[in-house]
Amino acid sequence: MTKLTSKSILIVSLLAATLGQPVLAQDAPAPVPAARSTVAAGTTPITFKPFRRGITATVQLPAGLQTVRRNLIAGKRLRTADLRALADAGDSLAQMRFAKQLSEMSDPSLLRSQVHYYAMAAYNGREGAVRPLLSLLRSQGATLDASVLANAEAALLAQVSHGQIDAIAGLAKFYLTGAPFGAKQADGQEMLTKVARAGDAQAALDLALQMIAERPDTGRQDAREFLEIAANSADLAVKATATSLLQSGGEI
Repeated sequence: MTKLTSKSILIVSLLAATLGQPVLAQDAPAPVPAARSTVAAGTTPITFKPFRRGITATVQLPAGLQTVRRNLIAGKRLRTADLRALADAGDSLAQMRFAKQLSEMSDPSLLRSQVHYYAMAAYNGREGAVRPLLSLLRSQGATLDASVLANAEAALLAQVSHGQIDAIAGLAKFYLTGAPFGAKQADGQEMLTKVARAGDAQAALDLALQMIAERPDTGRQDAREFLEIAANSADLAVKATATSLLQSGGEI
């Protein structure tokens, strides 16, 4: 009889545990007073308001997992089974760490589980889970089933509602392109405009190009506000394109 490796056992158990499992029905966010601004000078502020939900205190956990959580916070190495148990109990840091551990295995069969745990971490307030979640959705979102995508979208919307700028920009582009969540043009346009006015040069350039392409007669003047934002970009390609369009009067 073939002996299963620990990695094989983990893969089998993850696939079984996450199929059809709802992941986002958790408690309302606890208020956090601190806030971080993400804007450049001369633009409209978007302020990220940090939040936490799920497990927010060690005493919320069973006795066995309390020790695991203390070890995690202390930076100690955890057994995979313990890290997963803590993640499944609702600890957002464990969810993010476990998702990262899965991604490091470079196993395509674990994609669903990676998205599952990154989504839970983002939904529960971990800002650091947003970028890897967006990256997975961009590259492989088309291969995911509807329930996983619904949870991922809910997680991004939770971050959007608290002003997380990467989530706003990423979700805007998903909505405008129609993948992987389906086309939601009005929502995408509103989000892209908001993040562009917050100083995101790439978003500002994208919006300006869209205006010029869709409304050749009036779009050039409307696009000027966003081209001026893009022209101040540290990205030389974005800066050059925006500057050239400003000098040409918006001729593409």
